[in-house]
Amino acid sequence: MDFVSSILPVGDSIDTFSDDEEETKIDASKENTGNLHHEPEATTYHQQHGQGEPRSNDRPTGNRDILMSQFSEHQLAELKYLIIEEFKREMDAAPPRPQDEAVTGTHQSERPVSSSGIDEFSDEESQNDVLRENTQAEDEIFEPIKDTFSFLFICKRFSLGYLYSFFFFFLQVAILSLILVSIRKNAPDGNPLDVPVGMIWFLTAAQVCALFISLITQSNFMATLDLINVKYDDIILALFEEATREKWIVSIIVRFIVGVYSIGITFILIVQSRTIIELFFNFAAVHFVSELGNIGFQLVYRGYIVIGDLEQTARKLIDHVKFRRRKTVAFPCTKRRIPVKWLQNTLFLVHAVIIYCGWIFLTYKQYTGQYLHSICQSFDVHFGAEVSNVCNEDSCFFYNETDPESTVVLPYGPFSGIYTVYSDSRGNFEWKGGRPVYYQRNIEFREENHPGKFSYCRSEEAWVFTIDSVTKAESDACNWLLRSPETDAYSMGNAPMTGWSIWTNDTLVPADPHFELSCVECESDVDCSYNGRCKKKICVCDPSWTGNSCQTPS
Repeated sequence: MDFVSSILPVGDSIDTFSDDEEETKIDASKENTGNLHHEPEATTYHQQHGQGEPRSNDRPTGNRDILMSQFSEHQLAELKYLIIEEFKREMDAAPPRPQDEAVTGTHQSERPVSSSGIDEFSDEESQNDVLRENTQAEDEIFEPIKDTFSFLFICKRFSLGYLYSFFFFFLQVAILSLILVSIRKNAPDGNPLDVPVGMIWFLTAAQVCALFISLITQSNFMATLDLINVKYDDIILALFEEATREKWIVSIIVRFIVGVYSIGITFILIVQSRTIIELFFNFAAVHFVSELGNIGFQLVYRGYIVIGDLEQTARKLIDHVKFRRRKTVAFPCTKRRIPVKWLQNTLFLVHAVIIYCGWIFLTYKQYTGQYLHSICQSFDVHFGAEVSNVCNEDSCFFYNETDPESTVVLPYGPFSGIYTVYSDSRGNFEWKGGRPVYYQRNIEFREENHPGKFSYCRSEEAWVFTIDSVTKAESDACNWLLRSPETDAYSMGNAPMTGWSIWTNDTLVPADPHFELSCVECESDVDCSYNGRCKKKICVCDPSWTGNSCQTPS
């Protein structure tokens, strides 16, 4: 009662409101007793209180008009809040009436319940608002979201709580932006997201799962979808004077920005991952950044961070504020109303479709080899002049048109040179083992020429060197003559440059130090020793210079 008195205006207006209330009670009593001579008594009543003749034409026409003329918007919100809370306590404490026990639960919820306390302070429209408020089902109550963006809504502008909320917003955006800058800086030309040039089926399956998990576990994004069906009520102004509708909308927008930004960064990290462990490590890191707002709220709520009365503000928000859910929303440009759940599910589905369409587009570019242009496609290979293999009927079979049964020495030295990714006139690459094939450059494909090639062998799980006309006596799936260490690299540029093994004279020996493998592509004229021009990543040397980098005088 003290709180009500504190928000009521003092002076003649209170007396006037009290007289009107008493007059209403007297009139109601006379109507119930059948007394039709009420006008003289009413006049006598006013004369006794010094009010003169009864006022029938010059007073407000309802209790709401009286309240609106005497109170501010904030005071009315406080009064409405107290009325509702008192009504709830009365309803909880009141025993069930006998006539209610014979009615089903459905009928009880449909029959309006009145209270004399509300009749004294509200007109019929206010009573209906209160009744609707108290006949809501439990699943239509929405708890406040426990993150720092709620402080942006309830705290005064530029207060410590307001600045605390913006601090976490800028912290999250800054961390996510640094991740994006790092990705862009390290990405090669033609591949701005640093997507792997190829794909592995189990990594692809992990990406599909990770993308869905990243969407449903993004708390800021999901909270934004939940707030679509939450109705703002100015009754909250009774607790927080600064909790206006405009700030409510701003807090939702800021929360949505962080959520969508986090999903975008997570998407990039998922599609550029080369192992499953790397994929989920990156996903967990971004998820932690997106949860900083929730962590900041808990630090204040539990008292670990003391900023003015922000802890009491957080507890008041959680303990006393409840929002209502809307079941329907107006469809734009029409009078039709649709369930809010439809709108929520549609927005979720739209974001999911956008994410998976982007993933399908990048996967298609991987499958067609469009990212091969972003890595080294030409390699300089040196086997060494002393490395050779004697081919006979016990070691290998070498196709010789003049003397197929002859025993020949197969030297590896002539196969040294430049190897590059093979593509046809349309730019389509040749694939083997899910990776591109590298052929010896400047060797024509004729029956008498058998160029060497590097390709990926799935059975060996390694990159191998083969010659089409040479097969082993004890053949394997790939007939390899040179093999790299086990790797799942998508290209030779990502394969190990050392640790290769050579098959020679029916034995396996280390290729080092005779075997050398290096990228010969150039990025600028500097890579051509300024003795030539870098054109299409190949050094075109001046007439007086030669070599892969134009480093040797001709």
